[in-house]
Amino acid sequence: MLDIRQEVIKQLDGLYPDIPIYGESVPQGFEEPSFFVKVLDGSRAQQLDRRYIHEVSIDIHYFATSNKDAEEMANNLYEQMEVLEAIKIKGKNMKHEVSDRVLHFFIDYKVHLMKEAKQYPKMNRLEEHVYGK
Repeated sequence: MLDIRQEVIKQLDGLYPDIPIYGESVPQGFEEPSFFVKVLDGSRAQQLDRRYIHEVSIDIHYFATSNKDAEEMANNLYEQMEVLEAIKIKGKNMKHEVSDRVLHFFIDYKVHLMKEAKQYPKMNRLEEHVYGK
């Protein structure tokens, strides 16, 4: 299964190697600036046969040094997170809000998945017997 949250973390780490990124929880006494990546919700809907659409809503928290810093980061993230380069999926419904030096950058990713086909035993030889002739 594709872990979209982990792909977001990898991309942020490549873009901002000097800024700590937290994925599970923010530790006590963390320093600013830093990122925290949280999955808000996800869904998977079956389409046809083995095809599925997997959608994930992500909230990238950026703990900034100032509200101006948070707004600048939001402008950068609109460009930098639009496509997850490693897996080539495009984000949609991007929006942000800043409150008390914390940026919340929201983005949705949609992935089309196909489950592996089940392997069934091949049919053996079929013999036909005709009675009464």
